Amino acid sequence: MGLFNSRKSILQATVLELQQKKKLSNRQIAYTEGLLVQEDREYTQLTRERQELHVDYKRFVVAVEQEAKKDGHPTVFNAKQIPTVNSLPIAPPVDSRAVHEVDFSFGPAKIVGYIDTSTLEVGIRLEVFGAHILNLFGNLNDGVVGRIDLFLAKGEVRLYLKNGNEVWFHYDVSVRFDGHFKDDIKLLTI
Repeated sequence: MGLFNSRKSILQATVLELQQKKKLSNRQIAYTEGLLVQEDREYTQLTRERQELHVDYKRFVVAVEQEAKKDGHPTVFNAKQIPTVNSLPIAPPVDSRAVHEVDFSFGPAKIVGYIDTSTLEVGIRLEVFGAHILNLFGNLNDGVVGRIDLFLAKGEVRLYLKNGNEVWFHYDVSVRFDGHFKDDIKLLTI
């Protein structure tokens, strides 16, 4: 983006300078401005394609398994895409008026999502080291728990009601090379 903007700025400044010195005809100015508009369109399209590629990259999860080793045969690993049927909606339900966004970090982990205080529905995405690990859905009356058992992180996160009107977040996560994180945090009062 920096290279594009600096090139565009130089071209715009040159056009302005030549226009002031009357060295460009109106036709030449229009042509140059047309080039700038075309470059803007190309840059916008390139940016959109990059964003779509980035979004598509995050839409799947892969499970890797090693096949049973047979004498005289190579070691075989299989990578299989797991469908993400439990995707977290980009935004909470539109008709809900009492939705609170959640964005909370603890150590290398983070939760992002929403709590609908009228229905007590919750939708949370858990990330560890920036990687999307799992989605949590449910109702706070029952509580919502996510357990992780990964090479770099193990533990549990939980959202629950306390005292009938307080939304709490409990986490107890051990992270290899980074320590142990444990706490109960009050997120909001309904």
